[in-house]
Order: sequence, then C-alpha cells, then structure tokens
Amino acid sequence: MTRNDIRDNILGLNSKCILAELPTGVGKSKIALDYMNEKQVKGNILLVIPKLVLIENWKEEFKKWGYESYLSQVIFTTYISLPKHIDKQYELVIFDECHHLSERARLAAENLKSEYYILLSATIKKQLKQDIKLLFPNIDCFKITIRQAIEEEILPDPKVFLVPLYLNESSLSEAIIINAKAAGKPQDIYFNQRFSARKIKNKKFRCLCTQKQYYDDLSCTIEYYKNLYFRTNNKAFYFQWQQKAGERLKWLSGLKDAVILHLLSKLKNKRTLTFCNSIAQTEVLGKYCINSQNENAAQNLKDFNDGKIKHITACQILNEGINLTSCQCGIFVSINSSEIMVKQKIGRILRHKNPIIIIVYYKDTREEEIVNTMLQNYNPDLITTVTNIKELYDEVSNR
Repeated sequence: MTRNDIRDNILGLNSKCILAELPTGVGKSKIALDYMNEKQVKGNILLVIPKLVLIENWKEEFKKWGYESYLSQVIFTTYISLPKHIDKQYELVIFDECHHLSERARLAAENLKSEYYILLSATIKKQLKQDIKLLFPNIDCFKITIRQAIEEEILPDPKVFLVPLYLNESSLSEAIIINAKAAGKPQDIYFNQRFSARKIKNKKFRCLCTQKQYYDDLSCTIEYYKNLYFRTNNKAFYFQWQQKAGERLKWLSGLKDAVILHLLSKLKNKRTLTFCNSIAQTEVLGKYCINSQNENAAQNLKDFNDGKIKHITACQILNEGINLTSCQCGIFVSINSSEIMVKQKIGRILRHKNPIIIIVYYKDTREEEIVNTMLQNYNPDLITTVTNIKELYDEVSNR
C-alpha cells in the first residue's frame, strides 16, 4: 500500500461524509484537498482547526498541492468558535484534528448546513468515534494505524533508544511542605515524621527527603484521591487526582534537565526536537524554543524548517497540525499518559526517512508504565536500552 493507494481508497468511497483516521505523515491534508477538488466545490468551505496558529500551515498546504485558487472560498474557524457558524451555508466542511470535537462543538456541528464533510484525525478515541457516527449517520470511515503504516513502508520504522534513570535514594535533595497554609517559618523534619506533622494543622513543616521518598509520598496522595473519586464519584476528587498526577510527571521531567542538556551537546549536528513538559523547560533546554509565550516561536519554526537551526524545544504547541521538515531526532523529556499526545508527538518525527526516538525516563515510576505502552507500536528489534550518554551518542551518530 502507498499514500496514493490510501488516497484512492478514500476518494473511492464516493461519500458525502468521510472520517479519515490516518497517522501523522500519511497525508491527511492532501487527501482532504483532493476530496474538495474531486467534488468540484464552488461554494464556501469551512475549515475547522484546533488553533488559529494552524491557519498559515493550511494555506501552505493549499499552495503546495496546487489548490491556491480555492483559498478565496475558505473560512477558517476553531472548534471553540464553531457555534458562530450555526445555520450558515457551506458546500464543504473540513474538520482538521477532529478529536477536538467536544460536546459543545458537536452540538454546533449538528446544526451546520453543508453538502460535504470530511473529518481528519490521527488519534481518535473509541467513544468519540461512536459520537461522531451518531452525529453523521451516513459517515464512511477509513482507518490506518501507525503500525500498519510502518509495516506497509508508508512511514519509516524508527530506531528507539531508551535511557533509563533512577531516583536518588540517599541524599536529601527534596522537600515536602506540610500544612503550607499555616503561618510562620517551616520547621525541618525527616520523612518518617511526616504523618505526625500533618496532624498539627497550625504549624508548617519542611520534610527533607530523597527523590525516591518524594515520589512515593506524591504517589500515595494520587492514589488517595483516585480511590476517593472511585468511591464517591465526586468530581472534586477527580480533579485533585489529575492535578497531582500532572504534578508528578512535571517533577520527574524537571529532574532530567542536566542529562538532556548534556545529551543535546553531544547531538548538536542532528536535527532535533525536544518535547518538554512546560514553557519554562523549553527555555531551559533550548535557545530556540517554541511555546505560546515566545513571540519568536513562528520564526524559530521557520528557521528550523529552512535548515538555519538544528535544535528546537517545544511544549504542546507542536503536538499536532504543524509540519516539520526533516526532523530526525525526537527526544522525549515529558512522558505523557495521553495516547493522543504521544501519537501526535511521534508523528512530528516519522516524516524523516531515518527517524530516531530517544526516551529518557525514570525506572520504577509511572513514567516506565507509560513508556511500556508507547513501545507497543514499534519493532522490538529496533529498540535499544543504553546506560550512558556516550553509548547513546555512538549509536545515534551511526544513523
């Protein structure tokens, strides 16, 4: 199977409503534009995107595939703004990254008026797919998984390097603040005193601990709120559970800064994208960061695609929808439990003919569980565990 075969199969459905569920890098944008051209659309085209920053990317796609003349018919909107288009008339609606069809957006989509619809996504959950089928009863669905695309040689099979780290269990490098709202200067205590300290609500304590102890304490708090939520179905406990789980992953990511900086110094000749957990971390790990607060983000992305710079850091803004040119190395500092985010991030790298994925994670933590799930999509013969940066550098340099 080739990209053209996929395109022909989708257009061959001869349908007025199509869901194309394809991995990043297979060519979803071109398929949507070819569908538009095949239907000889003469009226207005509504193009729904998750973020306004993607407008320029789509305009480039129209020009790239020879469809620039259609741009005068296109109206761009986001999923948040979709209700503004209720009862307006369109000939074609393109839903880019349609996994953003929230309940509110689906209610708006139900009241759109259009002759044709095409929905695009690399990552769509089972329940949302069912909801979309209810929204568009006559929809035809076409799906290719990442694994299928790799096996069919549509996408390259990446070489995956695992870099396991271990939490420190000896030095007291961390501190847990107990009863943070209590007045006064915190009193220093040790880890085995934490439970007694929590009972003294009018005093603030700073519990000195190792990285492993800090992780264990935070994990206990997460399990506590998780169990409370399942017992009571109280949303407040759910949000506390998720907030603490995010805090744990952010903390683990931050511990890796020195290792990642050393790794990047060794890979300075490779075209590299580092996936970070926060805006602050993108700035720590790279001069050319791409985040929502950097006014030079668009220029940094352009310079990377033009080959003027070799390394960029990003936080979420590059997860989906934005094309990268010849990015070979993807370094995962942030290990996220969202399957959608993981697939979107990996899609930034699989456009290179010889992609390399480097995953730096902490053993015996939630990160290791997530990494084991991530690896299910890849050839086990191409997965290598390395124990030091020099070994990794030697391996990567040969690719």
